[in-house]
Amino acid sequence: MEKRRKISTDIALLILLAVVVSLIIFPILDNMSMSGLERAMLARLQESNGPGELGTIFTNGTNLFVASYTHIVALIRGLVPCANEVFIMRLPGALIVLAMTLCLFRFDGGFEKLNSSFLASLLFLSSMSVLNVTFLSSPILVPSALFIFAMMSLYHWLHHQSKRYFWLVVFSSALATTIIGATAPIAMIIMAYVFIAASNGYNFRSYFVITVALLLSCAVAFFGIYLLVGDSTVAFSIFKVRQQMETLSMVDENMAYVFCRAVVWGIFPWSIPLVISIPWLVRNPRWVIKHFLNLALLQRFGIIIFLFSMPSLLFSTELSEILLLTSAFFNMPLIGRYLLTQFNNHSTVWRITGAMGATIIGLGTATFVVIQSGMTFTIFGHTFEQSCGWGVWNIILTVSIFLSLYTLWRNVREIGNNNRYLYNIIMLYLLAVALTAGYIIK
Repeated sequence: MEKRRKISTDIALLILLAVVVSLIIFPILDNMSMSGLERAMLARLQESNGPGELGTIFTNGTNLFVASYTHIVALIRGLVPCANEVFIMRLPGALIVLAMTLCLFRFDGGFEKLNSSFLASLLFLSSMSVLNVTFLSSPILVPSALFIFAMMSLYHWLHHQSKRYFWLVVFSSALATTIIGATAPIAMIIMAYVFIAASNGYNFRSYFVITVALLLSCAVAFFGIYLLVGDSTVAFSIFKVRQQMETLSMVDENMAYVFCRAVVWGIFPWSIPLVISIPWLVRNPRWVIKHFLNLALLQRFGIIIFLFSMPSLLFSTELSEILLLTSAFFNMPLIGRYLLTQFNNHSTVWRITGAMGATIIGLGTATFVVIQSGMTFTIFGHTFEQSCGWGVWNIILTVSIFLSLYTLWRNVREIGNNNRYLYNIIMLYLLAVALTAGYIIK
């Protein structure tokens, strides 16, 4: 009976999470202006007669990530030809974000820690690196999802070294390799070696088996592409360093600035308490090593992924974007645990943080209401005026923000008794992001 009750709680929380994510993302998906990349993809779709053969992804000469995303869009467009084109363009990315958020809950979720798993999923959704790719068509989400799937399979094999998980590693890594190239299994094998070396209970056989699995995945990817296109030269391209190493920004940018932008801004606002903790952690390396070995398997796995990702984050490339999203996915359970600890031990700090956030969001929402009412005013030379009329969803978002501000004020009285205040802060932030992305930034 107790196990059945816990399973019901698990399903209920999963459904609640799906509803929350869907309401945040989908109603405003077609509100933002199209980017240059989206216009180019839309023009390519309008010129084509359909998605075409799957092998054309590898032979059309365009960026492989863009080609795979465009192919998915074309498939959906063929199923619902009368739907809004902007919505269809952004739907694959939004569905990927929804799937990754739900997968994180199920991946991290144990019956005894559903609360922290639900929190980790909300933190992942609300991190800036995820929000930046949610509301606009982002081809980087396709390889990121495949790489995260491969890393999840690798984690399961490290946790339970069985034949089933061995073949799951081969299959998932082969999928990632077809899009990303041999960079994916190379990164996986290095991280697996580091994890095995830093953990107890593994032997030489573990190194050998995971090496065979990832080499086999390269062979599967090669023959899979060869069967699709019938060209060995195209199939051999998976072993080349391709577009994932192309820089996304100016070469002369300061590397420290690029790193801070990727890490600090990438998981903002949840990077703030981590940055504050860095000086203390640097002064206590033995404490860090001791607690690393005492962490759960998933938490150690996430830290190793982040440490491996750090060098790539010094350069703004498509590979660094993939690793940043992967690192955020696997480290949110640990970040969630850290935030819960800080929330319980330093409630005054969170009370001040919540008050500051509520004040900023409250003033911003009130300003939005005033502008929507027809008033125009100028601040620092910039004129703010009504950009859209009142609609059902922006009214719901505005009312929800004010209700959330009220419940935040009420929950502050019980901040030491439960975690509702922390969840209230996260939901208030997500509602503010939805209002900003959908109706303020055009």
